[in-house]
Amino acid sequence: MLYINHQGVWLSLVMLTLLPQAYAAEKINIKAGLWEMQMQNSLNGKALPDVVQMMAKMPPEARQTMQNAMMQDNSSVRFGANGSMQHCLTAEQIAKNDLMAQDPKNPCAITVLNQSKNLLKISVNCKQPKASGIVETTLQNGMSYTSVSDLNMTQGSQTLRLQSTVKGKWLGADCGSVSAAKAGR
Repeated sequence: MLYINHQGVWLSLVMLTLLPQAYAAEKINIKAGLWEMQMQNSLNGKALPDVVQMMAKMPPEARQTMQNAMMQDNSSVRFGANGSMQHCLTAEQIAKNDLMAQDPKNPCAITVLNQSKNLLKISVNCKQPKASGIVETTLQNGMSYTSVSDLNMTQGSQTLRLQSTVKGKWLGADCGSVSAAKAGR
């Protein structure tokens, strides 16, 4: 059975479900409100089940540990029954171009490689878990996006390649019971 510790899944969620913080002058074209995401992940070329399915198969203690890790500090992701995840993006986060939730104890270094209204390409370098790679997000009219990442993670002496595609769609301006993530800075 393939198992990724909760830090690896946490990293993929942070990097892929929340659009990264950008420093360039041109703001990306995205709407505030509730967003739904579908993720497809592969590890070393082998497809992984979606996060909801992975969590359902975990022992209760491991599942609770992962949920607690994802809900502490900065994550505000809600998991749906259909394998989707939802998160809230505020107008304030968009105005500040501060869209990424990071663990303040283990922040990742982010370098913007290319940014326009409809494209954001970044390089990521994280210390814990040790990971680096590229994330490219393409936005369509502010109401949907596709984010593709290619990250190399190190666990002990093993290097793992995590590739992910996230498709996001805007559900509406009202976030309901989903709270906004705390911004990265």
